[in-house]
Amino acid sequence: MPTSAATDRIRTTILERIRSGQWPPGTPLPSERELMEEFRVSRIPLREAIAGLRALGVLHTRPGSGTRVRRVDAGTVAQLLPLLVTLEGERTFHQVFDLRLAVESQTAALAARQHRDTDAKALRDYVEKFKSDLDAPLDDAVETDLDFHVAIARATQNPLFEILMRTLAELVKHVQVQSCKDDPVRRRRAFDAHQAIVEAILARDADRARAEMEAHLRYSASRQLAAESRHPQENAR
Repeated sequence: MPTSAATDRIRTTILERIRSGQWPPGTPLPSERELMEEFRVSRIPLREAIAGLRALGVLHTRPGSGTRVRRVDAGTVAQLLPLLVTLEGERTFHQVFDLRLAVESQTAALAARQHRDTDAKALRDYVEKFKSDLDAPLDDAVETDLDFHVAIARATQNPLFEILMRTLAELVKHVQVQSCKDDPVRRRRAFDAHQAIVEAILARDADRARAEMEAHLRYSASRQLAAESRHPQENAR
């Protein structure tokens, strides 16, 4: 069996044992010799497979204690998810929008139910910053906008939503710049939408927060699609 195929087989088998609970976090892996005998491979593919799983954060090796299964926490996911999305290839605007609509409508509703005083203060501060950024350089305004959406995800008290939103932020950054370019009306409309979303969240009105977020995202999408129809060649670059 070629080395790469053997490495893939070992990696897949180990991951399946971890996923199934056969090897829970903290489990020491069998010795290198035992694994070589089980998989009938040389040291090279075995070590490549283990090194790859260490790089993913699912295994860790310490001198004197061998290699063990590592607990995958939110921090590990935060490192892996952006890489996974990037390696999977270019994403279309429609794909990103569909995902944002599903995720951010829910984060707004959850933030309305779960936010803490520190979250409320952060969201109020963002509204003030949006107001002062209406005439700011576009790149700065877009960064503030994306940070705002991440802050809403953080207010859900579920770290996985924040991780997912940070990943989405990287995907939508370019689209945001293109759709806001030379469009003060859209920037003012975005400010009004952000303010309405925050008011609903602070009022702990989950249904209104969800509706305000969905309306905001749908309007943003309509502006981008209109820009693409006016300048198809520029947006295709």
